[in-house]
Amino acid sequence: MISRHKFFRNPPSVSSCQTFGQGHSMTEKILRCREVQEIIGLSRSTIYRMIGRGDFPPPQKLGLRAIGWRESAISEWVEGR
Repeated sequence: MISRHKFFRNPPSVSSCQTFGQGHSMTEKILRCREVQEIIGLSRSTIYRMIGRGDFPPPQKLGLRAIGWRESAISEWVEGR
């Protein structure tokens, strides 16, 4: 039996996810922290500080130790800034 820890040790890179709504499917890109930093021009610590204050969209959990942001959430944040 594979332990849970070994199974998630090196999960495959997740770059998109399936979302379903209003009768159709849509693929949306998931951005990792480095990509978000490049797009918005803020440091990792600033991003997490803003998440804590509620000024930035929270990330989605992708695995035990992996998170990412929906590209649309980041785009909406940039447009509303």
